[in-house]
Amino acid sequence: MDKMNKTRQLILDVSKQIFLDKGYSATTFQMIADEANISKTSINYYYARKQDISNEILSNYIKKCREFIIENGNFDDLMAFLLMVIIFYKAILASQNSRDFYLDLIRRNNAYSSPHADFQSFYLSIIYNLNLDISPDELALKKISIYGATNELALNFLTEQLVLEEDQFISTILQCTLSILKSSEVLIAPSIASSLEIYENFDKEKLPVF
Repeated sequence: MDKMNKTRQLILDVSKQIFLDKGYSATTFQMIADEANISKTSINYYYARKQDISNEILSNYIKKCREFIIENGNFDDLMAFLLMVIIFYKAILASQNSRDFYLDLIRRNNAYSSPHADFQSFYLSIIYNLNLDISPDELALKKISIYGATNELALNFLTEQLVLEEDQFISTILQCTLSILKSSEVLIAPSIASSLEIYENFDKEKLPVF
C-alpha cells in the first residue's frame, strides 16, 4: 500500500473508532487529526466533509459483505442482495456504539446516501433481470421513497418507538426495499425467510466485522 492509500486508510480507521467511541456528531476533524497524528489539512486533502468519511466507511463495509457472499455461496442476485442487507444490519445492531453511530447518521440525513453504490448494483440487477415494466424516472422516484422509508423504519426501531424483534425489523426493511417488485407477494416473503436461515448457517467468526 502506497503512502497516500496508507494515510487515507489511517483516517478511515481512526475516524471509525472515534465515531463509535465518542459519537458521530461529537467527532471533529481536529479530534481525528490528533488521534491519527496528522494535520487537519491532510484530512481535507482526502475528505471535504465528515459525511464523506462516514459514507466511505459504510461503503467499504458493504463491499466486504459483498465479497463474503461471493466467496461463500453461489447466490442469485436477489438472494445476494438479501444477504448483504442482513449482514449489514446485523453488524450495525451488534453493539450499542454502532447502533448509536447509525442512528446519528439517520438523524442527520447522512444515511440516505451512504450504502448506495454496492446495494444498488444488486438492487438494480434484480429489477432488470425480472424485466419489470418501469421507466428510469419512475424507478428513480421509487428508489428515493423506498430509501426514505427504510431510514424512517430504522430511526423508529433504533429509538425503540417501533417494537420489533431484530429479525422482524430486518425482514420489514427487506420487504420495504423490495416492494417495487410486482412479484413481491409470491417471491419476496419466502426469499427473505430463506435468506435469514442461510445467514444463521454462516460461520459467524468469518463474517466481516464492522
